[in-house]
Amino acid sequence: MKKTVVILLALLMLVSFAACGKNTPATTDPETTAPAETEAPTEAEDTTEAEPETVARPTADGQAVEAYDLSYYVPNSMTANEYNGMLGVYEFYTGEYAGSKPSGMVITLSATAESNANGDLEAYARDAGKSRNGMAAEPAIESINGFDWLVFREDGKINYFAIFNEGLYEIYAERGGDTEENFSAAVDMLEQTLFLAVNE
Repeated sequence: MKKTVVILLALLMLVSFAACGKNTPATTDPETTAPAETEAPTEAEDTTEAEPETVARPTADGQAVEAYDLSYYVPNSMTANEYNGMLGVYEFYTGEYAGSKPSGMVITLSATAESNANGDLEAYARDAGKSRNGMAAEPAIESINGFDWLVFREDGKINYFAIFNEGLYEIYAERGGDTEENFSAAVDMLEQTLFLAVNE
């Protein structure tokens, strides 16, 4: 009888410990506990990574000019200088060469090292525009296709200057003996497609 009472007491103690243990976090078995449900993302949450935006170089129905990280287009009616690309110079013109200049308009790109500007683009541009192209206009900063250019505009002449990715880019456009209509169309095409981006 004593044995039965002892066994009953032991069983009662086990049952009471087991009942108390279920409500105690410290005695919870982590392996048998069901994981908490995670909330589904709401509509406002974006669970996908955004793709990096890539801006395509603009194009036009004309001749592509590409030098290092720069590109633009000129009309098909312009003649490409046979020496284009040598020493970083690209020239397109109308008419015929008479001495050192064409009889029509000319658009010339020069691409050199940034160090040529000695850290002062405006001083360099003023000097280059005045000494080479007779520019007397005051410069203006103009945003063209997302990039700021230093631009000098005069009647029948435009000079563009920019520094990008260790390159110094200079573009000179002159109407010369061509019509204002042809010159405006060529400049519009150039500015609509003038684009700087690091080439991969």
